[in-house]
Amino acid sequence: MNTLILLLPLLSAPDSSAAREPVAVVREDLGEYERALRDPKGNGGREAVQALAKLATPEAWALIVEALAHPDARVADEAQIALAELQDAEVLEQLFGKEGLGSKAGIVPLRVAEAFGRMTTTLDADELAKALKAKSPDVRRALLWSIERQAPQGRIGGEPEKKLLGEVEKLSQKDKDDGVRGAALLAQCALAPDSRAAIVRAAASDKAPELRIAAVMAASPLPNAERRALVGALASDPLARVRWTLSDVLAQSPDRDDAGILVGMLETESVMRNAWHYTELLQRLSGLRHRNDPRPWIDWQRGLPEDWEPSAHDAANDYGERTAALVGMPILSDRVCILIDLSGSTWEERDGKTRKQVLDVELRRALEALPEGTEFNLIPYTNEPHPWKKALVPATPKNVAQAIDWFEGVRQSGKGNFWGAWRLAVSDPAVDTVMALTDGAPTGGDRWNLQLMGPLLEENNRFRRVVLDAVIVDAKGRLLDYWTEMCAKTGGRMTPVQM
Repeated sequence: MNTLILLLPLLSAPDSSAAREPVAVVREDLGEYERALRDPKGNGGREAVQALAKLATPEAWALIVEALAHPDARVADEAQIALAELQDAEVLEQLFGKEGLGSKAGIVPLRVAEAFGRMTTTLDADELAKALKAKSPDVRRALLWSIERQAPQGRIGGEPEKKLLGEVEKLSQKDKDDGVRGAALLAQCALAPDSRAAIVRAAASDKAPELRIAAVMAASPLPNAERRALVGALASDPLARVRWTLSDVLAQSPDRDDAGILVGMLETESVMRNAWHYTELLQRLSGLRHRNDPRPWIDWQRGLPEDWEPSAHDAANDYGERTAALVGMPILSDRVCILIDLSGSTWEERDGKTRKQVLDVELRRALEALPEGTEFNLIPYTNEPHPWKKALVPATPKNVAQAIDWFEGVRQSGKGNFWGAWRLAVSDPAVDTVMALTDGAPTGGDRWNLQLMGPLLEENNRFRRVVLDAVIVDAKGRLLDYWTEMCAKTGGRMTPVQM
């Protein structure tokens, strides 16, 4: 006889907004859940994973681990989220083996490596040290991120100061992937917080920008004066993304001298998007509404008392008369890549026109208004990205006309893989802003769940520092909340529109 466990009523989320949906009933008989997970289209798969996580038996966890390789990313994402609740030591051990980190199926190792960072159980230091020898730099980086998150919580068991710390330090110095090196530096500071200042000092002058960015991030908890002494010189770093990171750190519990560095950075900044970001930070610290002309900010900072402390304010969101805007959102960058979601809703007809036809008009208006000196690219996307060019090109009249004609001829349709389009856009080192025009509901690719995608995008972007601005079409509720938070984590904005 089946045992029933009554839970909360099912919360529907038909918009794929990534909200977890508690199931109504959990049965000890695993057969129906196993059958749901065998459906390649994912019908009932998410609910099955949620029910199995509530059962939390070894047999239930075995099915959840198997679901990490499900062909439908909705199910696989749900399984990845569910692993945070794992307490079974034997199943945890299996995740370090061929069922998890050693799996050959899709991105299962990457899913497991990330999930380690959200677990409330203890992770063995020696097992983590072995796992850091993974061939994939993405897996190594995800493992280091998990170590960075878990070490301050005391969830690294054994003797991490022996093998694990040494392996992490080696990766920070010698890994061939600079993103892994940066992640290793942050994990090293989490494992050895008393050595934070020395670690930051050594990395602040590294040739790799990922290490300099990691050094600035690692300096954040230090006292203001010590922080300035270690990384303040990076205010004049040649790379905009390093300067951006420093501005964020300076704006965390700043004193008068930190405000002075921020104003000085605004005065000398040559990158449009950085200048607007510094302006927004100063607006939040001061409550003033000055724009990115540094002169009133210089006067403000000079008038601050020695014991000044900031108070929290909202940014003014006043960008003056901007000639270029995408469906009403001002374009604040001269190095911008525009992503356009071509999933099913784009081709639905309203009042005799499809949304695609409306987009044709809006995109033409935006591109024709781009100021001289701007560089841009277009990446419409379905289940795959369909880039116009391989990289940014100057917004000359000829290029703008060609881009408009090309987009008006685009006819692809299908699922909407935002994650894949984002990854392609930020692979162009010249891009500093991505503007996404979407209905907000990812439905394709390896990443579907926005609850999971938000932190993943933030980590993916922390050494790259590309701003995500999003125009979300015909959406409401939690979907907008997820996008607002995801954009804000990058320094970007979300605007809802009806179209």
